[in-house]
Amino acid sequence: GGLHGNEPAGLAAAARVMEALARAGNLSRGELVVLSGNRRAIARGVRFIQRDLNRQWSAERIAELRAAAASPGVLLGPEDREQLELADALDHVLEGARGRVFVVDLHTTSAEGIPFALIGDHLRHRSFALRFPLPLLLGLFGAIGGTLTEYLSARRCVTVAVEGGQHTSERSVAHHEAVFAAALAASGLLPEAAVPGLAEHRSRLGAAWHDLPRAVRVHHRHAISAEDRFAMGYSGVGYKTSG
Repeated sequence: GGLHGNEPAGLAAAARVMEALARAGNLSRGELVVLSGNRRAIARGVRFIQRDLNRQWSAERIAELRAAAASPGVLLGPEDREQLELADALDHVLEGARGRVFVVDLHTTSAEGIPFALIGDHLRHRSFALRFPLPLLLGLFGAIGGTLTEYLSARRCVTVAVEGGQHTSERSVAHHEAVFAAALAASGLLPEAAVPGLAEHRSRLGAAWHDLPRAVRVHHRHAISAEDRFAMGYSGVGYKTSG
């Protein structure tokens, strides 16, 4: 959570779920790791300080940053340091993994909207994402480039990114808490009966879904400018299907 510093809902949801797990007992299998994203930007309440941290992820970029960090006199920017710290933490997780690694990246949007999931086109991502009562958005990761989930997908992780709603809305925290709980069951870390409040969490996401289609594929991406006065959200209004 918090890969963008103005999106704190994922971290707030993680804290709630971790407290619930502490009361409920140990995981049935595997390990749960919660990583805070751009902590320097979170402290300022801004999306990023110098660079969008969710547009910088590639093996080449990590190698360049590590080489720069090892060079005397090279001054790294705030997001550069954040990315190196995250890359080291992720490497530690992947090197110690004894089985498949599932990654859920929690985000929010500037406008109010219905929570939805973004996934890559690999079947392993779809089968995981279909365990969540959320509409799925396909075809966007390749159009954006440099996202953390795309980077981790290339490293054979099972990934899904979730947009939970508006940045500061309490509903967004509740949506991400529900996603977190569903992920515990979908990944096999806990049997469904042992996930605290799972039925209620699934019901909350299902109620937010309304009548949107199960999946939507992006066919065109418009690069916005300041003149567009764009506010991100997803209501489903105006969509159409054919065939």
